[in-house]
This record gives sequence, structure tokens and C-alpha cells, in this order.
Amino acid sequence: MYVIGLSAGNSEQEAIDLLRLAEGHAERFVNVIGAPFLDDYRGLLRHLSERSVALMLSVHEGFGLAGWEAIAAEVPLIVSRNSGLYQLLYETFAGLGTGCVRAVDIRGSSGEEPYRDEDIETVSEALTMSELALLLEGSEFVGKLALSPAPFVFGGRATAA
Repeated sequence: MYVIGLSAGNSEQEAIDLLRLAEGHAERFVNVIGAPFLDDYRGLLRHLSERSVALMLSVHEGFGLAGWEAIAAEVPLIVSRNSGLYQLLYETFAGLGTGCVRAVDIRGSSGEEPYRDEDIETVSEALTMSELALLLEGSEFVGKLALSPAPFVFGGRATAA
């Protein structure tokens, strides 16, 4: 697992914490690579394009730029239905934009752990090879659409992407 966005000054400790978290829940070794936040947008897209899948599993997300960047990099995305990005894709493209996107319900928890066992099961199912194959089919087209300067229409007004 490759995690981008760690604090520049504390990325080594954050990477260790991520590794311990992943191994604790998986109850086995998990290869977790942590990287600091990238200012270079082209570099970020290059990094993302080398990945098999991106996850944006927020319990609530106003838009979700990380997911949009994954789509722009033509990487299949597993995204929470509780995000503005999913709503944009669903409402604007009526399924077209969701060809490389697998929406999942992330319920979260206010308990000690910020997720529920059902959340883990849902994401695990979305990560199966058959699901990834379906996601990969649509990722190239939608990635080009995400980078397109063509206008989108929201609420009857055209706005530049």
C-alpha cells in the first residue's frame, strides 16, 4: 500500500504508525510505503498512475480532490458514497463516470475505532480481482475526461473544469 500525504517533518514516524495500524488489523505483514505530500501536480499524477487502485473511504467528504486526482491519473477508484465526488460523477455522468469508480458505503463509527467491521468487509469485496478488472476497463476514458478543459454543466450553468 502506498500512502501519499504524510507530514514532511514527521513522515518517518507516520509511516511506522501506518505500518503498525495495517499489520494490527490484518494480523500479518502488510507492505505500507509512506510518502510526504507532493506539491508537483504532474509528479503526483505520475505517482498515482503507477498504482493499481486508489481508495477514498471518507465517512463524509465535501468533494474529494484525492479521488479526482486518481481518476485524472486513470487509476481505478474505490470511493465512499458519502462524498461530493461520487455525487458529481453519479449526477453528471449518470453511470458513465462511474465506469472506473466503485462506490462503497462507509458507515464509520464514533467508537474507539473510526470504522466498523462491515466497512472492512465492504472494501475487501471491492478490492477483489473481478472488481478491479471491471474498474480498469473504464479508467482510461474517465481519466481523460477529468483532465479535459471541456465545461461541465451544474444547475443549468456551464463552468470550466
